[in-house]
Amino acid sequence: DADSRTKALDKNNSEIISRLCPEAVSEHGIVDTKILASIVFKNKELLDALSKEIHPLVKSDFGGWMMKNKSTYCIIESAIIFESGFNEYCSKIITVTCPLEVRITRVQERDHRTREEIMNIINSQGNEKMKVDLSNYVIDNNPESTLSIETQVKQVHEDIISKANTFEINGKSYIASNEKVENGDELFCVVKGPFREGVKTKFGDKGIVDLHFDRVTFPNGESFVYWSSEFLKLKEL
Repeated sequence: DADSRTKALDKNNSEIISRLCPEAVSEHGIVDTKILASIVFKNKELLDALSKEIHPLVKSDFGGWMMKNKSTYCIIESAIIFESGFNEYCSKIITVTCPLEVRITRVQERDHRTREEIMNIINSQGNEKMKVDLSNYVIDNNPESTLSIETQVKQVHEDIISKANTFEINGKSYIASNEKVENGDELFCVVKGPFREGVKTKFGDKGIVDLHFDRVTFPNGESFVYWSSEFLKLKEL
């Protein structure tokens, strides 16, 4: 959940907020996220400045969690996935749509915000049609939808699972190998990223594993701790 992690990082990086939006920080250095939201969502220049500093922290935070995760796939939830650049780190994009008035009513009931505050937030989240056009899956969260939200989520989940071990790299299709990884094997970087600041290795690059030191080394000289969820042995289909 990028929003909750952003709020947590805001609180842990109050010096950034103090510099850009001092009104939202108490004398004890505590960030008031409601005051912060009421200010930045009405000031695009301030929102952009804050995003420029906070988004790299959120990406690094998510990347660290994801690379240690042993699940078949990981999900990051973000209302600004294209605007923040998080889409570059995702193999598939799911957009959840909902009629505007339903969205407004739900937020009013949940957060007790005014209509103006809600519209300021929605307007900062980009064009929904653009997101739908760029997505691999679209879930309709309209109460009047013919399919329940549970049914739609299950359909998306099952499709992702069925393709979880396949990868498109440089126009070729690969599948994860069931063979045991041996010392000296050539492995593919299968994490869309990278999440580490300044790293040049990217999705699809091939490196050599050294199991003695738990490292994967790439031709550009970069070397990383070997995580089975990050580097895989692939076979061309």
